[in-house]
Amino acid sequence: MISKDFFLKEDSHCVALGLACHKIFGDAWLTYEPRTVYEGLKNRGFGEITEQNANKINAFRVAKNTILPWMDHESFEKTVLGFLGLTPNFMLREPLDVGQCMVGINILNAIQQVPYSFNVKRYIAACAKNDEIDFLPEPLTFCMEYLCSPMYKCLDCGSVETDDLEDGKCDVCVARYEDGTVNGLPDPGRENFGSNIQRFMPYDYAPIATNFQRLASISIDLVQLGESYVDIQVGKLLSYNEFSKSFSHKLDIQLREVLR
Repeated sequence: MISKDFFLKEDSHCVALGLACHKIFGDAWLTYEPRTVYEGLKNRGFGEITEQNANKINAFRVAKNTILPWMDHESFEKTVLGFLGLTPNFMLREPLDVGQCMVGINILNAIQQVPYSFNVKRYIAACAKNDEIDFLPEPLTFCMEYLCSPMYKCLDCGSVETDDLEDGKCDVCVARYEDGTVNGLPDPGRENFGSNIQRFMPYDYAPIATNFQRLASISIDLVQLGESYVDIQVGKLLSYNEFSKSFSHKLDIQLREVLR
């Protein structure tokens, strides 16, 4: 039984709200105008929906009806803000923090299983850089290749580039793109050049990952950290992880009410 104040509570989770609408109206509600949904809830005794929960429901509808949040970084940003009950400003860029990205990815994965585009991955990595975060734990680990991109240095010509090589040969030495053709192939006659490369990572994030994973299951109130670079990184990540876990816990509790 869905309580009559469910759509009035500030802490209502967007997925629980969306599933509650499914239960009340049936699948057809996803095609209704937003105002029709709000009036339908009011007419059924659920009261005047709050702006926060209207934002959550509308974001849920976007993720249920389209795959835009998985494909387009701007849609991802605005949809996640809606999940959180915030009112997006579609005229401005509103970068998410890492905790918001974690919550957003968990919610999107709960709604649909869709591969994320290059643009969304790059956007999440940019949000991490904006937060001065050097390691992304689950559920954001799939973006690490864009946060800490593998690099190579050519020991012949000295160029340093992102390591996206399929043939293991320096782009400059094989004049890969000099003819203006984006086909990834070496220039004719230069196929045997460019093999003398050294691959490397920009930095070692393993200590951050190891310490975060060791402490992530412990209550954050019991964790004691110092002021080292690794401890500062881990402290930020634990805080974001706690924020994300609070949303997952909230959803678990509310689903019992909605689905029973």
